[in-house]
Amino acid sequence: MIEAILFDNDGVLVDSEPVFVQACIDAARVAGYTVTADDYVRLTMTLGQSIYQELGLSDGEIEALRKKRDTGYGELLAERDLVLPGVREAVAALAERLRLAVVTSSRKPFFEQMHRRSELLPHFDFVLTREDFEKSKPDPEPYRCGLQRLGIEAESCLAIEDSPRGVASAVDAGIRCIAIPTELTRGGDFSRAFRVVERMDDVIDVVDELS
Repeated sequence: MIEAILFDNDGVLVDSEPVFVQACIDAARVAGYTVTADDYVRLTMTLGQSIYQELGLSDGEIEALRKKRDTGYGELLAERDLVLPGVREAVAALAERLRLAVVTSSRKPFFEQMHRRSELLPHFDFVLTREDFEKSKPDPEPYRCGLQRLGIEAESCLAIEDSPRGVASAVDAGIRCIAIPTELTRGGDFSRAFRVVERMDDVIDVVDELS
């Protein structure tokens, strides 16, 4: 019996990943380097590494690029309503039946900025952001923290992810994971997902099957 769902944020609830990728590319370009969306998918979304990992830079230089990226990202986020189509309706419907929470690798200030106008947060019991765990996805720690906060066993929970590294994090925590690939992640390996669906409202059908 499913009691709860743990949602990823970026690419699942909000269409923030293209915005973040653009901020990564812009920061690198200003500093005289070239990175691409493909680099982000391969290094960050699959392996959990920095998009700047292969530029031959020192840790300090990478950190400086990240600061430039974060400034640009915040400016881009302020301009947009990023909630994905159908998410508001599906989350509201699921919240009437199950406990919902968010487990995201986003930093808290960015998460809060994304959801300033989203109208989604009242549906969630809690939100875990990057500051709430030591290891990020694909490590299972984020989802283990989510289970601990919920106080339930893994078999009573589902996770919703859009990337192979997110699926790996959930599955290695023992949670069945529904994948909703995005344009950025569609070519990834989702073989470990419990189910791969096209839209958020498809999740309701999966919950019905498991009820």
